[in-house]
Amino acid sequence: MGVISELRIAAPSVEAAHILVEMLARHGATANSGGAQEGWEVVVPVNDHHGAVPACLKTVQWWLDICRIPSAVVTLDGHTHVLRSDIGHSVRVPS
Repeated sequence: MGVISELRIAAPSVEAAHILVEMLARHGATANSGGAQEGWEVVVPVNDHHGAVPACLKTVQWWLDICRIPSAVVTLDGHTHVLRSDIGHSVRVPS
């Protein structure tokens, strides 16, 4: 199976974005600035034939915990989720 989507993770700062890019480097992660109002976003091209999505989400969870970030908005396949460091699972946000 090829690339199914991009996993997009909102980061609260350039520093946090670069830490997550380093953590997800093996998956081809990049950091993009959306401008002063938009903040930073980490983009990861994902495919699921090797379980990339669960592995990336587990890494994002770890990133939240080690950077002491309370939550992050994560988008995959057009669906938006909030991943929270305190509960360890995603909650779907209506779009």
